[in-house]
Amino acid sequence: MPLFVQTEQVPWSSPLPGVKRVDVTGQGLLLSLAHVQPGFSSPPERHAEEQVNVILQGTMEWVLGDQENEVFLCGPGSILIIEPDMPHSNRVIGDEEVVILHAFAPPRQALLAGAITLPAWRKVQGR
Repeated sequence: MPLFVQTEQVPWSSPLPGVKRVDVTGQGLLLSLAHVQPGFSSPPERHAEEQVNVILQGTMEWVLGDQENEVFLCGPGSILIIEPDMPHSNRVIGDEEVVILHAFAPPRQALLAGAITLPAWRKVQGR
């Protein structure tokens, strides 16, 4: 059975000030749809999962690396893939809200607790 989610009908989390998101996971991939407010800047992080970022609205600056940083300015339609264990951070550029779709493979362990999963969704739907 497929997992079909209408994001406006499920609860969103707010893991950091200025960020609201909904996380959905399948067997090998976790998707996170996020709305990020102007002025937001993420703390640097790294994780074991590969991360794909698709900017749908707004502009973000991404900084990748430890010593020799690479900087990417990403607007609507930009896709940025971050390798596992690559240090990275980001910040919103300008006054427009950013809408971004993140994909993590395998599913990012730190996000699984709040993610909508197929077994849990079947219980909610009474299936």
